[in-house]
Amino acid sequence: MLCADVNLNNAPSNSCRTVTLCDDQVKSASSVQCICFHRAYRSLLFAASHGQVHCLHTEVFAILFSINMEPNLISLLCCSTRDALFSVHANGSVLLRIGTFSANDERADAQLGVEKVTSGDFQRQGSQQRAVGAALCPVTQNSVAVLFSCGKLVLWQLISEESPVLEYRGSYIDDNLAFTKALNTVPIGTLNIQQTGFLDALSSGVTCLRMRPIDDLGKEGDDSLDKASFGSAHLVAVGSHSGVVHIVDVFSCDVVREFTVQSSPIKSLEWGGTYIILTAGYNHSLSTTQVVRNDIFATDIRTGVKRRIRPEADESPVTLLRVSFYQCYLALAFQREPLEIWDLKGLRLLRRMSKTCPLIVDMAWSCKHHGMKTTEDGGLSVYRENLVVLDS
Repeated sequence: MLCADVNLNNAPSNSCRTVTLCDDQVKSASSVQCICFHRAYRSLLFAASHGQVHCLHTEVFAILFSINMEPNLISLLCCSTRDALFSVHANGSVLLRIGTFSANDERADAQLGVEKVTSGDFQRQGSQQRAVGAALCPVTQNSVAVLFSCGKLVLWQLISEESPVLEYRGSYIDDNLAFTKALNTVPIGTLNIQQTGFLDALSSGVTCLRMRPIDDLGKEGDDSLDKASFGSAHLVAVGSHSGVVHIVDVFSCDVVREFTVQSSPIKSLEWGGTYIILTAGYNHSLSTTQVVRNDIFATDIRTGVKRRIRPEADESPVTLLRVSFYQCYLALAFQREPLEIWDLKGLRLLRRMSKTCPLIVDMAWSCKHHGMKTTEDGGLSVYRENLVVLDS
């Protein structure tokens, strides 16, 4: 349906016209996948259906030509300075086509169409990785970015074998496609679509994230400061359903480290210091008893060494994990088990509440402590902190 009097305040009048792509109107309306206007010429509209692309003239309401297209089309990307068209498909491949015009001297007719020039194919790791979107660089119109369902981003660039490979925005579509005096678009040399960049993504199913505390980085005499690896970077730990923890620099958006901590999904995540990450999770029970085996680990991001805090046992799922303000204690709450308080430095159980205590709904550590004492050897400071709980 083509409407010429579109207004934000008023509904379109009855002057809208409908163009049918095939004889079956129901099939024609349901099979259209995407539409886009040609940016180099006026009043030309591309409409893609299953296996075909139709070119419509919106003023005369006629289909100029139709061509066969590869299946599973995702997007059509038209150039503005050349009669060229990029098509992106679900398997990640990118194809370039240019417009053609042929006239017959013997008869007063002409033929319009597009022909394929080159293509670039992406090697997918699995059939579940499917392209879901694409964008054409508005400046160069020579680079295409393809987004996959897993979060990966692949960058493609049109390159001619006669010219050296240049950096991004170093070459334009005008350098690879020429516009002749006969009003035709022709390739300059042999063209290829090459992959120039690849941005990996986080694991699918991100569950939680926590910002790293950096208060301890400025302490004098801190021998654990690893300036070569992290320095004073602002890091965020991101947990996922696959049990992987990603360490991401929030300013550069780079994934600094990745750790496969546990086989179960990460339900809770906390920082136990500048370099220690605490994770908790469990796999859902297949029985009706709702008894699981909790995975609670402490991981050092400098070495990747992980330690299990609690031994495996058939128990109710862990619901809350809270680290004290001074990072001395760890509080664990369960669905039907009593509250536990752990020593975070030595990873040992300090106290388990009575089973008669009500179940914990939420809890938080207070930033005010009652006092501080030093151990006999004088090397460890012990804080007496307050835990505020909300029970049922």
